[in-house]
Amino acid sequence: MDFAGAVNYEDLKGFKQADFSVEKVQAFVDEIDLSKVKFVHVAGSKGKGSVSTFVQRYLTESGFKTGLFTSPWIEDERECISIDGEWVSEGDFASLIQDLESEEGDLTHFEMLVVMALRHFVHCDFVVLEVGIGGRDDATNVISPELSILTRVEKEHSEILGESLSEILDHKLGIFEDAKMGLVGEQSAEVVALVKEKLPHAKFVHDFGFDENENLAFGALEMILGRVDRAQFEGLNFRLVGRQDRRENVVFDVAHTPSSVNKLLEYLGDGDYVFLLSLMRDKEVDQIVELLSKAGRVVFANAHDVRGVQFEEAVEDVFEAYLHLKAGLKKDQVLVVTGSHFLVSKILKQLSA
Repeated sequence: MDFAGAVNYEDLKGFKQADFSVEKVQAFVDEIDLSKVKFVHVAGSKGKGSVSTFVQRYLTESGFKTGLFTSPWIEDERECISIDGEWVSEGDFASLIQDLESEEGDLTHFEMLVVMALRHFVHCDFVVLEVGIGGRDDATNVISPELSILTRVEKEHSEILGESLSEILDHKLGIFEDAKMGLVGEQSAEVVALVKEKLPHAKFVHDFGFDENENLAFGALEMILGRVDRAQFEGLNFRLVGRQDRRENVVFDVAHTPSSVNKLLEYLGDGDYVFLLSLMRDKEVDQIVELLSKAGRVVFANAHDVRGVQFEEAVEDVFEAYLHLKAGLKKDQVLVVTGSHFLVSKILKQLSA
C-alpha cells in the first residue's frame, strides 16, 4: 500500500458510501488486540470534535490513558491521532506508515489512518473515535463501543448519505448497532421523531446546565463512569484548531451548517465583521450565505476545485485574499475565516510554514 498515494475521497465528488468496505478495514483491525480498550464512538453533523475532546480530556485528567481519533486534520495530519492530548510523534507516525505500507491491501487514505490510529491506541484504557462521514459504513465502525454518541444531525453530505434526514440517520445510527450503551444529543423535533422511530429505546441526554456539546459530553461521561466531578469538568480548558479559534483580530471556524453558523454568530456577538467564506456543494449554501450576509461583509473563496461551490466573483488564491483582507481591516473590525475546512486548513498551514 502507498499511504501518500492512497485515494483520498475528500478530494472527490460523487462518491458513495458503497465505495467503502468496513470488512476490508476489519481484516486489518482483527490483527490488533483491542480487547482491553473501551471505545466511545461519536457520530453527527456538528459538534463531534468538541464532544470527543471533552470526553477524552476528562478521562485523561481522571487518570485513564485515553486515545483520540478526530478528522479532518487542519494543520498537520498527526493531529488526527493523539493520546492524552499529545499528537502521535513524527517518528511513531512514520513507523505506522511504514508498517502498513509493507502489507498487502487496498485501503483508502482515511482507512489507513484509522488502522494506524487503532494500532497506536492498543495500550489505552479508553479510545474516543470520531466518525469520518456517516457512521454505518465508515472506516471507524470496526469496533464494539462501550458507548455510541449522536451529536446534532442536519442535512449534510447529501451526495453521499442521501437527501433526507431519514436517509442520513440510517447511516449515522449505524454506530449504535454493536454498542453496549447509546446517547443522543439535542436535536430538532424532526430528528427526535425519526430517532425514536428508528431506535425505539434511544436514550436522550438530560439538561445538565451546559451548552449543547458540553451537555452531551457530561452525560456521556456519566454513562461511562457513573459519576462525574462537575468542578473538574467545568475546569477543562482546551482550544480546538479551527473551531472558535481567535488569533488577534482573526477568527477561524469551520462552521458549515446553519446551526453551526448560528453558533459562530452567537460566539462573535455584535461587531464589524468581514467573512472569508468557502463551502462544499453538499451544504445548505443559500441559508448559510444569508445568515452571514446579515452579520457582515462576505467575501467568497474557491478553496476546492472539485467539491467546492464555485462562487461568481470569488477569490482563487485564498491565502493572498486572507493577507489582503487582514491588512485592510479597520480598527475594531474582525476577519472571520469560515465554512470549509479546506479553506481554514490552507490558510493555517501557510501561516505556520
